[in-house]
Amino acid sequence: EIEGGRTDDRIDIANLSFGAESLIAQLSGIVTDLTETPFFDGILIATSPDLSVFSDLAGRALSGRLNVVAEGAANADLSIVRLDASAEGQDIATGLAEVDTLLRGPLTLDVDAAREGEAIAVSALSLDTDSVTLNTSGRLGAEGDRLAVTARLNDVAPFVPGLSGPLSIDGSVGQQAENIVLDLSADGPGGARADVSGTLQQDGASASLDIDGLAPLALANRFIAPRSLAGVTNFNLRLDGPLGLNSVAGRVTLSDARLAAPTLPTSLEAISGTIDLASGQATLNIGATVETGGTLTLQGPVALTAPNTAAPKAHI
Repeated sequence: EIEGGRTDDRIDIANLSFGAESLIAQLSGIVTDLTETPFFDGILIATSPDLSVFSDLAGRALSGRLNVVAEGAANADLSIVRLDASAEGQDIATGLAEVDTLLRGPLTLDVDAAREGEAIAVSALSLDTDSVTLNTSGRLGAEGDRLAVTARLNDVAPFVPGLSGPLSIDGSVGQQAENIVLDLSADGPGGARADVSGTLQQDGASASLDIDGLAPLALANRFIAPRSLAGVTNFNLRLDGPLGLNSVAGRVTLSDARLAAPTLPTSLEAISGTIDLASGQATLNIGATVETGGTLTLQGPVALTAPNTAAPKAHI
């Protein structure tokens, strides 16, 4: 159904509507500058009760419900674009397991953004589901532009088996030539935290990142039960090159840790020392006090890549 009219330099769209079982949409607005670069300014309201009908078009298995209200403007060459939109969804699925986990349940999305020259200015973008909350604002597209980012994952368990608890991230993401610039702080389960700063190639092939933080050793207990660890490890690392252990260098420091193993007659206390990483190898220099008396030291290299050869020496 179409309602509207046209003059020499303008088209008025009072109502352009489409209705079907899979999609109901209504568009209204005006089109000006018809002889040069047509410019549209209007509102779109759309509802899809079942996204699965668009699966063939998207090339993947879609499902869920989505309602969208968008107000915006753009010209034909997209040199000017303005968008103020909100969306509500329920149980949206994309066929990507990790993404679907984040989108499960109710979803709200709000976007207020515009194109400014070669840059995209994001006044506000927010996403809220049962699993994740994301808020961002800023600019992208030109050298030095950055987006401020705040995100929270309510539980890491679906993505990191054996661990549970929230993960929050705060910082900025920017652009520098062909690189993504990261300056982020993360707080995770059990008091773990990390600061990540540096650059990542846009294709993800390599990075130049400083990674500093700490992790409670108790996070490993689910993986080593019935043995248990207590204490904290600090790490000061640099990733420089292709993503992989061969590109990681730096130091991991243990202090005043404790290892209890029910199958052993004693436990290890005051575990302290360092693990130095370089060129795909970890060099251990760790000492501990044996609860029943004496000390234990472990020194030497361990390869971090196959065949994972190891030649550390233990002294009791």
